[in-house]
Amino acid sequence: MTFKARLKNLGQATTEYIILLATVMALFVAVKAILKPIQDKFMTGAGKMIENAIFNPQGMHRFRVGR
Repeated sequence: MTFKARLKNLGQATTEYIILLATVMALFVAVKAILKPIQDKFMTGAGKMIENAIFNPQGMHRFRVGR
């Protein structure tokens, strides 16, 4: 195989990898955008539960701490 043929094949493979990488990145961004509202809703609910459990004066009494 000549150098010119190798260079042509190398360029084709590079282009295919770039297209593949761009497709994967686009799918990642799309999935992230779709799941963002679900994540925000979950984190908001979990944040309130954690805040009530730790920072509420009555909340810490639920945890048994042995001395």
